[in-house]
Amino acid sequence: MEIKLEKQEKSTAVVNVVVTPKEVATEEQHTLEHLAEETTIKGFRKGKAPLNLVKNSLDPEKLKERTIIHLLGHAIDQAVKDLKLKVISNPHLTNEDTSKPEWAFILEFPLYPEFELGDYQKRIRAAVVKAKPENDDKKLKVIFDILLDTVKMDIPEALIAEEVNRSLGRLVSQTESLNLSVTDYLKSIKKTPEQMREEYQKTAGESLRLDFLLFAVAKDLKLTVSEDEVKSLQGVADVKPESRPYLESVLLKRKAVDSLLKL
Repeated sequence: MEIKLEKQEKSTAVVNVVVTPKEVATEEQHTLEHLAEETTIKGFRKGKAPLNLVKNSLDPEKLKERTIIHLLGHAIDQAVKDLKLKVISNPHLTNEDTSKPEWAFILEFPLYPEFELGDYQKRIRAAVVKAKPENDDKKLKVIFDILLDTVKMDIPEALIAEEVNRSLGRLVSQTESLNLSVTDYLKSIKKTPEQMREEYQKTAGESLRLDFLLFAVAKDLKLTVSEDEVKSLQGVADVKPESRPYLESVLLKRKAVDSLLKL
């Protein structure tokens, strides 16, 4: 399997994958063996039928699709390892060509954005002195604005798209709860779908940038989250493992905000 980095820009790596005919055949055989375990053929117990009979009973497209899924799984693992990609979200398949003996794919990997905080504390102190905010809410806005304005980074487009889609999903749920269609709701606020999407894209971009900035501040200040703090936020003694990363991120950002307010 040939893995080649075509380009890396805007926190996205575009990777070309080429699979040889031999590798395709080998993976198809492995896929067939897996499918055979869940296939029942008349006259045989489930999973015990000869592979040639199983193959003849299967939809060729199903076998091909499952083979592609397995191959892409291997390709993703190899690309991350060989190219040392700092992946932040699931890669996207943007192109595939399986019309020839050699199969080819193009994958886009969203990457952690690279940026430098610089002397952010000095910039924040100067901005706060100049703005003279009346309370913590206004001070926080000054802090966030100066960070967003002075620290440049590229957020992967795929990550922004995911956030926009989540926002649109929430909008649909909210309008349905009001017995409104999205179209009627947009008419009532005098906005087009395109304008709404643009607003969500801007908000998503700023929100994601701010998240990365706060995590970077937390790292710079060597902030950590204890087990007791996680349990306290959850409100129960037993924290589910799948909930821990999210809870830790919430606490870490909260600590970063508190530290920034003390500057």
